[in-house]
Amino acid sequence: MTCGNCGSDNLTRLSLLWERGTAVTTSAGFAMTASGQSASVLTRNVSQTHAAVSASPPKKKHIVVWMILWFVYVLFPVLFGLPLRGSREGVTCFVIAILFQVLVWTQISRVNKWNRTTYAERLEAWQSSYQCNRCGAVGVPS
Repeated sequence: MTCGNCGSDNLTRLSLLWERGTAVTTSAGFAMTASGQSASVLTRNVSQTHAAVSASPPKKKHIVVWMILWFVYVLFPVLFGLPLRGSREGVTCFVIAILFQVLVWTQISRVNKWNRTTYAERLEAWQSSYQCNRCGAVGVPS
């Protein structure tokens, strides 16, 4: 395997660069206030080298916010539409809420599809990519 840019055989897999340059530390602590109350604290710290940041894997898109929005807009017609039942405002409120539900559900579907297809392709490409230690080029070696 050689670098396609400069021909060097001094290559490092991106996943190895990322793993070597990422350190995760977790610490637990205990604190006592002047009034006698106690609390335990758990902290997690991630530090990375510049090489690890540039060699980091692709990130999945998260749907948590979209799921929360969908849940809110499922409740929206119930909470605000029913008290106005039979009125013009109630119907308008209900229609707007349904449109938001469709919009949010469409976005959730798009994120899930991206995670199944595009993310999977990018992760596979990242796992087979190397960085040349001579010229710094990143790619699949020849």
